[in-house]
Amino acid sequence: MRKLSLNLFYFLIPIILIIGIVPVNRRAKYVGLNDDCSSRGTWMHDRVYTNNTPTDIVFIGSSKTINGINDERINSALVNETVTNFGYCRFGRNLHHLLLRELLQQKQPKLLVLEIRESENRAGHPIFPFLSESKEAILPYPFFNKNVLKDIWRHLAYKVELLQEAIYSDETIEPIRSSNFGYLRVPGNANLADLNKNKLKMNSCKDKLTEFEENFHHHFAHHYLKKIAALCKKKKIELLLLNLPSYGNNRTNNQDFIRYKDYGRILLPPLEILDNQTNWFDVNHLNEQGAKQLSDWLSIELSAVIINN
Repeated sequence: MRKLSLNLFYFLIPIILIIGIVPVNRRAKYVGLNDDCSSRGTWMHDRVYTNNTPTDIVFIGSSKTINGINDERINSALVNETVTNFGYCRFGRNLHHLLLRELLQQKQPKLLVLEIRESENRAGHPIFPFLSESKEAILPYPFFNKNVLKDIWRHLAYKVELLQEAIYSDETIEPIRSSNFGYLRVPGNANLADLNKNKLKMNSCKDKLTEFEENFHHHFAHHYLKKIAALCKKKKIELLLLNLPSYGNNRTNNQDFIRYKDYGRILLPPLEILDNQTNWFDVNHLNEQGAKQLSDWLSIELSAVIINN
C-alpha cells in the first residue's frame, strides 16, 4: 500500500508541475467567475487592464464595501481624484492582497481604504485559488490556513477547465466592461425585527478570545494584512482602515482595533449613520440611503487626508 501511494505521488508530481507551468489567459480566469458576485470579476479585470482611467483612491473589502461605498458620489465630491470601489463578495485577506497586486500592475493609487470589521476571517477567500498564480496556489503560506489542500485542488481543477475551454471550445467573447465605478446600490429596507434581533445578539455577553486564541485564529489574516501594509509602504500608498460593522455592533473607540494600529489610520463611521435603522438593507449591508450618508462622510474625511498629504 505504501509503495502504491509513493508511485501515485511520483506520478502526480509532474502532472501538477505541467499544469502549473502552462499559462492561461488572465481575463479568462475572471470571466470564468461570471456566476459569482454579480459578474464582478470581469468588471474588475477590465477596470484594471483595459480602462485607462486612473484609480487615485481605491476601496477594497467585502460586499459591505460594494453596497456601502458609492464611489461615483465620492468621485464627484473630490476634485481631481478618481475613486474606485474594488470590493468583492465575502471575506478573505489573501484575496485582498491579490487584488491590490493586480491593481498595481497598471495603476498607482494614492490611497487604499481597506475594510475592517468585527473580527478577521479565520480562513482565506474561497475565490483566491481561482484567481491566484500557480506558484502562490500550489506553494501558499500554509500555516493557520485550514483550506490549503482544498485551495490547491480548486486551483488545479479550475486551470484544467480553462485550458480545456481554450483548446476545445468556441470561445464566446465577453464584452468589455467600461464602467469606472463598482458601487452596487440596494434600495430596500431591512426588517426592523431582524435588526433588533441582531443588535441583541451583538450586545449579548460573549466570551472574548484570549490573547493566545486571538493570535492563533487570526494569524493567517494578519499575515496578509502585514503584506498589504508593506506593499503600500513600498509603493508610497497611504493605507486607511475603514470599519464597516454589522447593525448593532458599533465600535466607537480606536482601542477596539488595537491590532490594526501598525497598519494604518482607522476610520470609524458616525453612529448617527450606523444606528439609523432606515439606513440598512439587511443586518450586514447599508442600503442606498445609508451608502449615500456614509459616502458623504467619507468624502469629507478623505478630503482632509488629501489636503494634509
